[in-house]
Amino acid sequence: MAAGGFEHLLNVFKDLNITKVESMLTLKCIKALISTIYAFMGGNGENNSALLQAVAAKNKQLLPLLVQKNINFIDLICSFSIEEEKERGESYDEIQKRLE
Repeated sequence: MAAGGFEHLLNVFKDLNITKVESMLTLKCIKALISTIYAFMGGNGENNSALLQAVAAKNKQLLPLLVQKNINFIDLICSFSIEEEKERGESYDEIQKRLE
């Protein structure tokens, strides 16, 4: 796969300015972008780190920014999940037990 397209996807991800996850649509969009980036890397546990290393070698600041962005998204997604749980009045564990 072309490194230019991969680099573009990484830059799109890095430049996303999402401060709060407020809908499933936002989650689906983030997932689609991350899944596409993962597919470029080989996906399914067969990651092509050479492609990521080549892009990171060109832009040494990119990798730390991507890590920071990932941590930020994990925090936003966790916050969204907790809010959804509160609004529903039932935890994921309670739902799972009820469905068993």
